[in-house]
Amino acid sequence: MQAPCWKCGASPTNAPGLPESEAMLSSLELDSATYLLHSNDAPLASEIPGVRHIVSAERNRIERLQTEILELQKALERRMQELEETKASLKNHTAILSAVRRVPAEIICEIFSYTLPCTRRVNGLDTQQAPWRLGHICRQWRATVLGYPPLWSSIAVHASWDDDTYSLAMVETHLRRSANASLAVTLDCKDGQIKSSNFSKSIDLILRHSTHWVTLSLRLHHLVAARILARLRPAMGRLPALRTLEFVEVTKQYRTPDSSLTGDTFSIAPALQKVFLTREPFHNVALTADLQLSWSQLTHFRGTWRFQEDGLNILRSTPNVVECGITIVGRDSLPPGSTHVALPNLRRLSIDAHGGFLELLRAPLLQELWITGDTAHYYLRPFIQHSSCTLVKLVMDDCSDPPWLAMILPDIPTLTTLYIAFSDKAIAKVLFDALKITGGPSDILPNLTHLAAGGSSGFGINAFVNMAATRWYKGTPRLSFMRTFYRLDVSSSSSAFKDVVSLIEKMRGEGLDAGFDTGFRPEPRNYFGLGCP
Repeated sequence: MQAPCWKCGASPTNAPGLPESEAMLSSLELDSATYLLHSNDAPLASEIPGVRHIVSAERNRIERLQTEILELQKALERRMQELEETKASLKNHTAILSAVRRVPAEIICEIFSYTLPCTRRVNGLDTQQAPWRLGHICRQWRATVLGYPPLWSSIAVHASWDDDTYSLAMVETHLRRSANASLAVTLDCKDGQIKSSNFSKSIDLILRHSTHWVTLSLRLHHLVAARILARLRPAMGRLPALRTLEFVEVTKQYRTPDSSLTGDTFSIAPALQKVFLTREPFHNVALTADLQLSWSQLTHFRGTWRFQEDGLNILRSTPNVVECGITIVGRDSLPPGSTHVALPNLRRLSIDAHGGFLELLRAPLLQELWITGDTAHYYLRPFIQHSSCTLVKLVMDDCSDPPWLAMILPDIPTLTTLYIAFSDKAIAKVLFDALKITGGPSDILPNLTHLAAGGSSGFGINAFVNMAATRWYKGTPRLSFMRTFYRLDVSSSSSAFKDVVSLIEKMRGEGLDAGFDTGFRPEPRNYFGLGCP
């Protein structure tokens, strides 16, 4: 039995036969042609008809083969197209069985929630951002997005936009889709220009939902702050869910009078716990807050005052505060007879003040203390002694007297995290020598695991790194994080730092999270930011 064709698979019984004229070529013609193919002789007159016969037959054969090949190519193309269509169909039908299609709507909503832009950076009502964009992918996603109000729980409007930047219809639609969800509202007028007539109308729409506000962030230029606050007064008594109030006053003038925030809009807000009052970019301008608030219910607070007594009075009004950040921009002295302030629930405190402000505070549960000011550390010891607290984190910025600090740290054996940024002329070798671990009972800060220090070129980087090495090799517990930094832009490859860099790299290779940063003044939160109040 003959095998099928090895090229096209056709059965030999179906193979087209040779024309009779080709099959009947005489052996004499073939022999004569073969002889002539292997020589350069001219054909005899009697041989020419036979050769012509062969040429004609082979031309016919070529034409037939070309026709057959063309048909086979077309058949192959049809099969290839059919193959690709089948693959696509397989992929599409397999997708129907995918577990993704069976993900519960609540899981999809949870995933979508991570796509939402941060409220502080939200570009307003941008249809290319979530959640607007998510509603234009497929029917299922659109139904999910429209049916999950928490995805619409954050809204920001900007006064500086032109009318055509966003429409009232978008604001209204956004609020309608938020339904009864808790709302985080941002009103931004930091440029001091209200170009859009829609801004005021948008405030009216947002005010209708004031019972759902949980966070209100106001970023207002100092020229329009009072005006915008007055526009919000209809919300008075209609803020049952408001938990966080943030007011950032923006000014581009360094010499701007202290700002006074007044009003009773937020006087009735039973859930209010967090209030943050700041000014940008000039933090040395005080915000005199005459806002009528239920101060005693606050658990988180941040603000700036001109006089120390004003700051103390505010703290006296917030006995339940857990986290507090306070700045006193003046250098006044406390009046004689100033009494201490009890803060029995305070866990984290950030203070930027001169004079004896810190000394008057009593915080027995304090765990984290952030201090800024070239004289504030002189009042650290009496504060620790009076509060009897067990600090675990101490952050000091602009420390001017390292030897004095060396005498205080033995009073805080519970510290696990220490950050010190020294003032320009401070030399800290005495402090670093005192912090070396020897393995004896006289070791200072035996529980220290996170350490960062730096300053200008003379602060004593060699002494610091050598001290850190003793805590890496001898400490129990061992040091797990170390950073040193220079405010000057110097090369860490300089010969002056050869030994320092070599020791840092050695400890890093052994597993210590260590580094040497130059050319910038890092904020404490660069290293230990999560605990910053």
